[in-house]
Amino acid sequence: EASGEVLSKEAFEFQKSEERRLKFEADPKKQAEREKQWAGQMRAEIQGLRSEEARKLSRDEHHRKMDSGLVERRRPRRRQIAHVPEPQSLLDLREEMRIAVSNGVAKKNPGAFAFVKTALDEAEAKHDVHVKAERERVYQQERKRRGVKGAAWGDSDEGASEDEEEVLVR
Repeated sequence: EASGEVLSKEAFEFQKSEERRLKFEADPKKQAEREKQWAGQMRAEIQGLRSEEARKLSRDEHHRKMDSGLVERRRPRRRQIAHVPEPQSLLDLREEMRIAVSNGVAKKNPGAFAFVKTALDEAEAKHDVHVKAERERVYQQERKRRGVKGAAWGDSDEGASEDEEEVLVR
């Protein structure tokens, strides 16, 4: 220091740390970096506030609709009854059909399109049979697990003959 005063070690170190801090704060690169970080924090904070406000508005709107009877209370989704994995051939046919439709093969080459469509329909029908069988198996397991006796609802032919069913269909 220019005054010629004797400084203690702690005072000297404090003075040096202050000088380093001021020099660090005055550095334009560091200042720009801090401003950029601050701007990012502000954007994130504003986005969080906006999303919270949107959720609140949506929730309030849903409650208003529930009170007026426009919508019913949300219920949890049912779990999947039966899962039958889709065979790779079916997935490939679906992808081939998607590509054919997007490329306009129905107009350019109707024969090839009909072939792909027929193959896909057959594969879908075959898969649907497997899904229906699995669902029925799971349904029967569930009935057995719950101890349900008797015919399942819709299985019995009591009270209606085939003639009457034809009349009901018309």
